[in-house]
Amino acid sequence: MRHPIKALLSVAILAALLFVGYWFYTARSIERSIASWFDARATLGWQADYASVETTGFPATFDTVIRAPALADPATGVALTAPDLAIKARSRRPNSVTMVLPQEALLATPLQKINLRDTAVSATLDVAPSLGFEVNAARVALRELAVVSDLGWGFTLDRGTVDTQATEAGRDTLRSTFALDGLAPTPAFKAQLDPRGLFPDRLTELSADVTTKFDTPWSLRAIETLRPQPERIVISDFNAVWGDLALRAAGVLDIDGEGDPTGKLEVRMENWREMIRLGVASGSIPADMAGLIEGTVGLIARFGPNPERLDVTLNFTGGQVFLGPIPLGPAPKLVIR
Repeated sequence: MRHPIKALLSVAILAALLFVGYWFYTARSIERSIASWFDARATLGWQADYASVETTGFPATFDTVIRAPALADPATGVALTAPDLAIKARSRRPNSVTMVLPQEALLATPLQKINLRDTAVSATLDVAPSLGFEVNAARVALRELAVVSDLGWGFTLDRGTVDTQATEAGRDTLRSTFALDGLAPTPAFKAQLDPRGLFPDRLTELSADVTTKFDTPWSLRAIETLRPQPERIVISDFNAVWGDLALRAAGVLDIDGEGDPTGKLEVRMENWREMIRLGVASGSIPADMAGLIEGTVGLIARFGPNPERLDVTLNFTGGQVFLGPIPLGPAPKLVIR
């Protein structure tokens, strides 16, 4: 009969050898899968370039770095270039994946180019262990972020979090909460929004609680095909405070196949006159409509307990936004490219 200590030692050595084999096999599989994915995108007409891909982190993690990735989807016109892209997963939980952006990246759309600089941005995805890799939960951590668009707008952010979780309704319905701290428009953008310098450099608060039903679940495969599109958005709470300005909103919007929303948002605004001026300065309110809007809103506000506080309902219908009978302009197209 073999000595029990020797038997245990043999089992331990065998287990260690199996784990080593598992780690190296998985690491090489990750690298081959990424290379195959880039090749497949190129075959479909994408720009899909990279310099190298390498996985390290033995034994506890799979730390994969893609050097010089450049991706562009001709169907949507969205492109991303960066010095590198890091993807991390634990050996014992490979279905939880963390993606880390580099300190500088460029995101381009058909409408604008957006520079992301000085970033400490990571996104963790918890996906279902199935062939679809549907997203169960996601968490985005933001720190020391600077975003600048070639259209002239931009902001910096000290820190923030975005948490997303699949609901009991299914993986096609996601609840997202976010809170951003230290959000500040860039000096040039603030001068455009606030030419009189009435507001502080940073927003006091920006947070939201939103549940969105999509036409299909989000998954790691979504980038390969058409993106899931929103069908219904339930805004439980949106809260923004900037100096003496305060905005709260809640409501439900149904989205059609063209991305046009239909529904109502209940909105409360503190110091609403300054908000109208900010809307004109940012381009979200047509300048030729500002006088009519301010006069009508002022009439509504007089019936409330505080003329500087306004409680109104925004109606979204026919591709337009209305404040009562007053058209405020086209509703935003809620389409994910």
